[in-house]
Amino acid sequence: MRVISGLFKGRRINGGKNFSIRPTTDRIKESIFTILGDYVSGSQVLDLFGGSGSLGIEALSRGAEKVTFIEQQASSIAIMKKNIHQVGIIPGKFEIIQSEVLHFCSHTPATYDIILADPPFHYPPLQKLIATITSRSVLNERGVLIIEHEISNPLEENTATYSIIKQKKYGRSLVSFIMRSHHE
Repeated sequence: MRVISGLFKGRRINGGKNFSIRPTTDRIKESIFTILGDYVSGSQVLDLFGGSGSLGIEALSRGAEKVTFIEQQASSIAIMKKNIHQVGIIPGKFEIIQSEVLHFCSHTPATYDIILADPPFHYPPLQKLIATITSRSVLNERGVLIIEHEISNPLEENTATYSIIKQKKYGRSLVSFIMRSHHE
């Protein structure tokens, strides 16, 4: 894996030997950030299921102001820290919080411009996580939530709290771009 574009372009990222980390492929990562475009610059980013840190590091490389990584597994956090150090990201541009994501999203007072979520393919509370993020304003009013999920685990299309604005299919994966509904 590598950083695709921006300040840290070409730098290698270790995916780890831990099978609980299923990194987003470079192709999917590139597509996500091409769609986001200039919106990344200056943004506050939340990287849920941080894993190796690949998505959040890419956001920082492309000009995000700060990335907050949420990861439950200590072994994944160790790989993430190594990658952040290896790429050369300065302290103050990132924060790593060891927490279960649903717990974090249920309690954080912070709001974010971009939320990246690459949960395990079999993550039963996915719909509950999206509802929590959009109903509690973890995602700011003009923010975007990007979730990579298995095609066989579709999301509710449009609810009282959010709308799916774009979806892209890659093999078994579906990447959904979600915004909060504004008719609250």
